[in-house]
Amino acid sequence: MPLSATTLYDELDSNIDNVNTEAEAILGWATVFDNYFQEALAVITPPATGIAVTPGTTVAAKTAMQGALAGINTAGAGAAVIANGITAYWGGLNANAAAIFVSIPPATGITPPTGLGTLQTALQTAFTANITSNVTKEVALTAIATAIHAIQIVGGICVFPVPPVGIGPLPIL
Repeated sequence: MPLSATTLYDELDSNIDNVNTEAEAILGWATVFDNYFQEALAVITPPATGIAVTPGTTVAAKTAMQGALAGINTAGAGAAVIANGITAYWGGLNANAAAIFVSIPPATGITPPTGLGTLQTALQTAFTANITSNVTKEVALTAIATAIHAIQIVGGICVFPVPPVGIGPLPIL
């Protein structure tokens, strides 16, 4: 199954609600994004045929994200810190590409989505709208999930050797 905003919403609802400390928030956000990414596919035939993430292979990416989320509880820092955390996650994927998306020949790298640099702005827009409109929890989580998901599904690439040796670069959806 490809990445899904619904999965991201469900993960936010399960892992971010009722956190009391920065450590819980960091673990919650890293768990949210890692669980969401487990549905990613290196897509061979759109919309949903491809190479799935191998379970247990994204630990380094999740750890990288946790390290980048320090300061998440600082007032006004949420959008920037979460964007940095997701960027760190993608960076943590690259070194383990061959294990994450298993193929013969193996993947040689993972390139993050092209719009990742706009994630902070997208999150800040969602956060501001959620606060100024005094929306329900469900509406707020939907806006956050939509902002993150819209950027994650555009431009991420799993790099494989090109034919005739391999299958060539594949989009990650």
